[in-house]
Amino acid sequence: MPRTRSAVALAAVVASAIAVAAAGASTKLVSVEPGDAITIAGTDIHCVVPLSGAPAIVCEIGSNTAPRAHSYATATTDQSALIFAATGRPMVVATRSGAKVSGPPQRAPHHRPAHYTVGAALRIAVVGSHIECATQSGAGRRPPILECGLYGAPGQPRWLPGTYATTISDAGVGILLAGRNGTASTVAVRSQPQP
Repeated sequence: MPRTRSAVALAAVVASAIAVAAAGASTKLVSVEPGDAITIAGTDIHCVVPLSGAPAIVCEIGSNTAPRAHSYATATTDQSALIFAATGRPMVVATRSGAKVSGPPQRAPHHRPAHYTVGAALRIAVVGSHIECATQSGAGRRPPILECGLYGAPGQPRWLPGTYATTISDAGVGILLAGRNGTASTVAVRSQPQP
């Protein structure tokens, strides 16, 4: 029975991400590129932009040095969204591939790899991709979440329909399918272990 309650609570967190994605996020934008790391203030969420492979952002919960034991992580690329086991034997537990995104990718002046600590109401653009992430928190929305999805143009207020997005929080992870007019549906959810 407690597992059912936690699944319902996690679904509520994912639903709040859907509402936030539909409403758009703040206008402040930080551009990240391969080698950059991001910590979400007030949470255990940490992300990196891998140095090799297709542009992506990979996020996990834990400390600056290691993921939380038995936790789940997310990866978002222009082609897919994944949930995988962050510790123990590497294992993808959910993956979805979406529509091909057209148009120019995010661009920004090149910089040396950096570590950013970001708070709520901030957007993160992954250079060389269509990926933008937004931090969300506030009254009645605990724990804070990070959602990453695909946008056709920088600062666009909604994810592109037919693409997949990820959400991660200290409570859980999810994959969402973006629909028309800012709607989205949950296609995969996993609860995070509590510390």
